[in-house]
Amino acid sequence: MPKRGDGHNRISLELPNGSRIVGLPHTESNIRGFSAPSLILIDEAAAVHDSIYHALVPMQATNDGALWLLSTPREKRGFFYNEWIAPDTDWHKIRATALDCPRISQAWLNRRARRLPKAAFEQEFLCVFRSSQLSLFQDEDLQAALAPTPTLDRPVRVYLGLDLGQRHDHSALAVLYLHQYFTGHIDPGTRAREVRHILQLKTIKQIPLETPYQDVAQIVRHQLQHYEIEGKATVIIDAGGPGLRFIRAGLIKLNITGSGAPRYSSGIYQVTRAQLLTNLKLLLENRTLHIPDDDLLLTELRGIQSSFQSEADHDDLVMALALAACLSAEALAKVEEAAKNWQAVLTPKAA
Repeated sequence: MPKRGDGHNRISLELPNGSRIVGLPHTESNIRGFSAPSLILIDEAAAVHDSIYHALVPMQATNDGALWLLSTPREKRGFFYNEWIAPDTDWHKIRATALDCPRISQAWLNRRARRLPKAAFEQEFLCVFRSSQLSLFQDEDLQAALAPTPTLDRPVRVYLGLDLGQRHDHSALAVLYLHQYFTGHIDPGTRAREVRHILQLKTIKQIPLETPYQDVAQIVRHQLQHYEIEGKATVIIDAGGPGLRFIRAGLIKLNITGSGAPRYSSGIYQVTRAQLLTNLKLLLENRTLHIPDDDLLLTELRGIQSSFQSEADHDDLVMALALAACLSAEALAKVEEAAKNWQAVLTPKAA
């Protein structure tokens, strides 16, 4: 059979029956333009950027073609990991470790196990995903945050974090409930009832691109009218975003800066992205924050690196949550330090 390309793509093979095999680069801007491929095969998928995957999948919208993802596992983030752990039945999943391969001897594997770090050996030969040392939010903290919350009364305070997007970024809204509950224990020294506080992410919403800011404001107003929220809510907004004039009363305004200590000036709190995300990390590590099992939010959280930058396509949901959590954490610290009374009500200072 003579080898020939398809005349359009440098890495390609056209078969005598007209079928084509085309090799695509790992560049999102250079892979578009194909329609209804019979098979998309992504090799070493755990190393492929999410944007590539998101550009390839829509090509099969009209023909529902086959999609294969093959890879050695890597870190607990990205589309390959998310698809592997997804509980739905859309995928036929096959796991084959080095122990399943008759061509690899046990003696050779034992030597590798002695010479390699445990995590590296398990990843390369036993198909074990590992937590990323570069990720700001560790997987065990995220898994703990997914645990069901106890049955709780209405919240004592509610914090709405609003990250206003621009043309290429989504606006996002996070609604965070602050609960307090009696543990059933009595402090032996003060005889006061022991009270604990938890933060529950009740709503996380990514607002479609190009939504007018008047409509974004209406979404916020609708949330504020909920019977559990009315009269208890504070809205924390990124003051550096556009459309601020459409949200009027009851705002805490934050300007996210590049560096410097937190400060307050002209009615606006100045904080850095690192400070917001570090605060969110501490809430997760302290098991204070509970979040829903939301795929998009978890993908964004796993994409935040220890440098505070994101490897995911967007981080709008994370920033909305961080905005809501920054004030609630301050109020929570005050309550834990000063208020031992079961009836304590939070009244955070607003700008």
